[in-house]
Amino acid sequence: MKAEYDFSQAEQGKFYHPDATFHYPISLEPDVDNFFKKVAQEKNIDV
Repeated sequence: MKAEYDFSQAEQGKFYHPDATFHYPISLEPDVDNFFKKVAQEKNIDV
């Protein structure tokens, strides 16, 4: 590892996207998944 790094040419926020969506790797049983989708649909929200 270097003792010092030069960030003078760095660009802040280069990879930031405010509309990005994240998908967390969660495995659910199909019946549990369907339950959450149904509840979300009834509440008019995204899962």
